Amino acid sequence: MHSALPESVITFVALLALALYVALRRERSAVHWLLLTLLSAMLAWTGGLSVFYYFESGEVASFALVIAFLGVFAVPPCWLLLAARHTHLRVFDQRPGWLISMLVLPAMSALAVVTNSGHRLFVRDFDRASLAGPIHEWAGPVFWVGIGFGILLLLLGAALYLNAAVRMYTSGQRIRALILGCTVTLPLLLGLVIGVSTRRDATPSSLGLMTLLLFAVNWRHRILETLPIARRDVIEHLPDGVMLTDRSGFVLDVNPAGEDVLNAPVDELRRRPLALLLGDLACESDAARVEEALGWLVENGTPVSLDFETGDESVLEINAACVRGGDGEAAGFYALLRDRTQERRYERLLRQSHRLESIASLSAGIAHEVNSPLAFVRSNLGHVQRISSLLADDLGAASQGKLEELEELAQVAEEGIDGVDRISRTIDRMRRFSRLQDDEVGDVDLNEVAIDAVRIARLRLAPDLSVKTDLAASLPTIRGSAEHLVQAVLTLLVNGQQALAGHGDGLLQIATRRTRDGAELLVSDNGPGISEAIQQRIFDPFYTTKSPGEGTGLGLAIAFGIVREHGGTLDLDSSPGAGSEFVMRLPASPDHS
Repeated sequence: MHSALPESVITFVALLALALYVALRRERSAVHWLLLTLLSAMLAWTGGLSVFYYFESGEVASFALVIAFLGVFAVPPCWLLLAARHTHLRVFDQRPGWLISMLVLPAMSALAVVTNSGHRLFVRDFDRASLAGPIHEWAGPVFWVGIGFGILLLLLGAALYLNAAVRMYTSGQRIRALILGCTVTLPLLLGLVIGVSTRRDATPSSLGLMTLLLFAVNWRHRILETLPIARRDVIEHLPDGVMLTDRSGFVLDVNPAGEDVLNAPVDELRRRPLALLLGDLACESDAARVEEALGWLVENGTPVSLDFETGDESVLEINAACVRGGDGEAAGFYALLRDRTQERRYERLLRQSHRLESIASLSAGIAHEVNSPLAFVRSNLGHVQRISSLLADDLGAASQGKLEELEELAQVAEEGIDGVDRISRTIDRMRRFSRLQDDEVGDVDLNEVAIDAVRIARLRLAPDLSVKTDLAASLPTIRGSAEHLVQAVLTLLVNGQQALAGHGDGLLQIATRRTRDGAELLVSDNGPGISEAIQQRIFDPFYTTKSPGEGTGLGLAIAFGIVREHGGTLDLDSSPGAGSEFVMRLPASPDHS
């Protein structure tokens, strides 16, 4: 019996027990599947050697040695992939070409093992007699290339674990770093000592021992799951940004959503302090508050939950807290980043819609209650005007004083009728605001809406005001009322003209463009812009910045209601001194292909 047989059998049994334990666990993460693949390759290696050592010669021994060599060439790439996954090195995920290149030589070596009888480029023969002499006498060129490349992959895998241990040590996790470092180095040193003293290859035993120790310490202390703390196969596809730091607050890892929020790749974010990183991202007024809150998190473990505005006016929500290891000590921190810009915008639009619905209901009631007596008052005023005219004709020049009084009475009645007509027009607008009047509904071309609105607006606009159009080709059709949409766009154009009053070189621009769900129409001006306080109320009914008698404050509210009735949104983007832009977003018609 060969002297290495007991060692091979013990290694095989230990690895088989570990493989069964992993296979029977409920967890099925990418790490577990890689570990099972590695264990299968190592079982082929150690099991084949055990059978070869037991029989030493014959067909069974030769076949077992072939299986062992197949395991030899399968183990190194599996080992490196497991190490990369454990230490969260994403190079093989990001560059599949590297993975394919890494597998080429092991695959060619395995093919040479299977077909060795036809070319003898791997070994002279798979039997005891052929392998009894010095290695340079029976090993072929493919053997040296395959074995050399395999050793390189094994060393690279060990280097990844050692690098992870160094990162743990520098972040203050010295005990964990020491455990991981010893788990990797001691089996390698033991295998080297056995190999030098006995002049035989102890690689399967040392590598098997290292795998067993890695699984044991990771299962007990969660060492490799705290750098970074969360598993990438969970956080990789989260829509929210996830940032993981060490206990000193330095960034260790960021998921793809976090890279999008921070607008930087993970390699540029690593080793930067979380507090300074997010402080730089915040706007000037929020930066100090963000840095102070995250500083308290790192120093005292105080959880953080706050919203802040970024330099580009986006709104981010941070939720950060401490993550503790198996021993209860702080292993690091996590920060969840959620972009709430669109959510806040929709909340604002929803509040605006609810407010408009309430006021629209009130307006409908007011219009109904006022319209009937108003018609009665107008009718009476008209009757007074007619009677005063008849009396003036009958009196003639004989009663000059009374004639002047009657003429004054007619003038008063006329002014009253003008006032009643103004009230009627306001009521008509209130009715239009409270409920879109019945109109023909069909597929509408937004470009035609823009052209019609500009044509009508030119009749009202000042002659020195320039109007430019930029209409996109082949827009999807919109389902709705062309008349009402023209009215809404015309309101925006007139609003822009009023904003440009008294400003030289006034320019109004109207543009359309296709979106993923429909189309947009934009009306912009180069006027003085609108302050934030006014923007918050600009779509409110009866809110106006004009002088009394110059406007009712219903125009933009009606335009907002028209767009809402068409299933769209109307937004304003403006800042003082930079002009204003109204953006009308409308969904495509369901029948549009």
